[in-house]
Amino acid sequence: MAKKKNEKCPNCGKIINSEDRKCINCDSSIGMKWYKFIIWFQLIVLCIYFTWLGVSFLRGTIYGGTNGIAASVAFYKSYPLLKIIDNIQGGILILLAIVSLVVRDWLVKRKKNGPKRYLILLVVVAIEPILYSYAVAIATQANLEGYTISTMYMSIIFFFVSLIYFKNRAKYFNQ
Repeated sequence: MAKKKNEKCPNCGKIINSEDRKCINCDSSIGMKWYKFIIWFQLIVLCIYFTWLGVSFLRGTIYGGTNGIAASVAFYKSYPLLKIIDNIQGGILILLAIVSLVVRDWLVKRKKNGPKRYLILLVVVAIEPILYSYAVAIATQANLEGYTISTMYMSIIFFFVSLIYFKNRAKYFNQ
């Protein structure tokens, strides 16, 4: 059986047991702020956002402000394949909303594969808009690169920051 390494508290410098999440000397938590941001903000906001966006795609209100349904009727008359693509997109986004809550639950319970599943979710969130953009481009001959690139960059940044973060804290996820 491998012996657990001890660490220094980032606040006071005292040696602490690697299994502890708080320093006994100064009561400082051991660098879990990013984790708390993910479980208490990011994944909840993702769930709300994906639900709202998914419903907007399913209802056809994604194409305009107050007259979204009228705008979508015009779009769908011009591009009938677009309605099918939007319905699929809406379903995928609702599914991603549910998955974000499931991943949040895994992280909250500090399950061993929670961080890995979170990283997979980030990859899917990066790839999904690209696939949607290509499908819309095929159906409409339109270019949606701006939407795709901004979403992809955000997901890539979160992925690499989280990869390093969770790799350094793997010992806390062992349920």
